[in-house]
Amino acid sequence: EAIKKIEDTVGHELTQKLKDLCHLNILITGKSGVGKSTLINNIFMEELAKEDVGEPVTKEISALTKESIPLTIYDTPGIELDPAQQKKLIHDIFDLISELRKTKDVNKCIHCIWYCIHCGSSRLEESEIQFINNFTNDSQLGKTPVIVVMTQCYADDNRVQLKRVIASKVNNIVGIVPVVAKDKSFGKFIVPSYGLDKLVDV
Repeated sequence: EAIKKIEDTVGHELTQKLKDLCHLNILITGKSGVGKSTLINNIFMEELAKEDVGEPVTKEISALTKESIPLTIYDTPGIELDPAQQKKLIHDIFDLISELRKTKDVNKCIHCIWYCIHCGSSRLEESEIQFINNFTNDSQLGKTPVIVVMTQCYADDNRVQLKRVIASKVNNIVGIVPVVAKDKSFGKFIVPSYGLDKLVDV
């Protein structure tokens, strides 16, 4: 039924491409509070990840899917200041990627990692550089591509500065994509969402 609706809207050619598309699996990670859940929900255009303020919502790695879309996003707990939590999270992510690779099924493997950084900080902490490098420098992961997603990019100056810092500090990433996942109101001024289409393209 979903394919029929798409076919009626966009035609047979695109429908065939969707039928032929393998299942895409993306793992998303980053510090607590950077807006991972907001990003996920606006990619899917549905509230699949719980959004909240204060205490971190995601407690363990969870697979999020939507019927009729060949995509699974693995949402991870936010990275905390506690070194022990960071070490455990890295271990859990490595284990997940390794276990899915052992299936030798291209539809189950993790195809890329989105590492989210809050654009408002305009800086990249050393712990984040090390965290990203755990994935970009480890040959055992099969060089899983890492895309840095700059979230909540409301100010041009912050976006330009942080993008420059990331490019100079982090090696072997395949892209840096600034986004505003959903419209943000500042009084009478509204920053419209942007960048999601670019992220999907990358």
